[in-house]
Amino acid sequence: MEEPSSIQSADTHWLESIKIELAELSPLSSSWTICRVPTKLRNTNKDAYTPHIISVGPIHHEERSLKGMEAHKWRYMLSLLERTQNAVATLDACGKAILRFDNDVRASYAEWINYSNTDLAKMMLLDGCFILELLLRYSNPDPKLQSDPIFTTSWMILTLQRDLALLENQIPFFVLEWLFNFTVRRTANGLATPSLPDLALRFFRSSINNVNEETLGAGGRQNSHHLLHLIHNCYFPSSPRIETKGKRNSNNIEFIQNFIAFEQCFQESSQYITSYVLLMDRLIDTAKDVEVLERRRIVANDLGGRDDVAAMFNNICKQIVLRDFYFAGLCEQVNEYYHRRWNRYKASLKRDYCTNPWTIISLLGAFILISLTAVQTVYSVLGYYPH
Repeated sequence: MEEPSSIQSADTHWLESIKIELAELSPLSSSWTICRVPTKLRNTNKDAYTPHIISVGPIHHEERSLKGMEAHKWRYMLSLLERTQNAVATLDACGKAILRFDNDVRASYAEWINYSNTDLAKMMLLDGCFILELLLRYSNPDPKLQSDPIFTTSWMILTLQRDLALLENQIPFFVLEWLFNFTVRRTANGLATPSLPDLALRFFRSSINNVNEETLGAGGRQNSHHLLHLIHNCYFPSSPRIETKGKRNSNNIEFIQNFIAFEQCFQESSQYITSYVLLMDRLIDTAKDVEVLERRRIVANDLGGRDDVAAMFNNICKQIVLRDFYFAGLCEQVNEYYHRRWNRYKASLKRDYCTNPWTIISLLGAFILISLTAVQTVYSVLGYYPH
């Protein structure tokens, strides 16, 4: 028979384990801007949120299918360091600085990062240097780098543009800025150097249509939390009206889906993109709706069939929760216009009698015949009355 003390010890052991778990809990960060896409959104199109060839940051770091780019990361980091006067000293200074950012880096992610401070700093340094060297090579092509497979393989740049704009594939922008200022700025030797936001937007411009860099003032440049946020800021309207014309390619659609995921997760973000897509979803249900918008040059179809465009907007809007519908006032005005009796009569007349040229000709002929008959009748009546 067990001693009472051993029974009591067994009964309290599970409580001790709970105390340990509670003591090891890390405080929740209120400043995070990078997170996993919510499951309800991911299930609508998993591929749109998953990197294809490169991992950036901790969320997809362990995926074996993305390890092939690690060698390129190391080569690019070496090239960036060799741009400076002393590569070894620059590496030491960058490593120590990134290590000091540990708390801020962890606070930028919504979930707990299960890496040591040195492993996380190594990841930030490697990924950050790769991104900067990539932006520099893209902005200023060097004939000496013609053997670089990233630029000689036709699909790699487009895929990198896609992967580096995914919500789950980001590192904090302040890490990139510090590395940029300590490496690129120091090697400029007084020469004019594009800013980091300018280099980044130049890299993404070929993959995203309708980027309005004029709307990206000092606030948008300084307050961007990561590359996706920087691109997102370029879509902010500079006036109460948003231009809806523009082509959509496959990369562009995935950018939009990641914009929506960012707006859904980041409460401080204005939901302009989500509002725009929901507006288009309200306008488009079938291929006929797409045809009408194409005729009005509101949509330039780059996807192929009109059914594909309708399905795209209908699928993107699944599982979306909207806090503030930017086009609410516009929709109210449209509904008020629709419910005016005279406007409905005009629309009915146009739909029933003005869609076919022969119908229009017949209608005009009938109108002319009735008019002539009326005139003839008037003259006949007047003929009965002497002057």
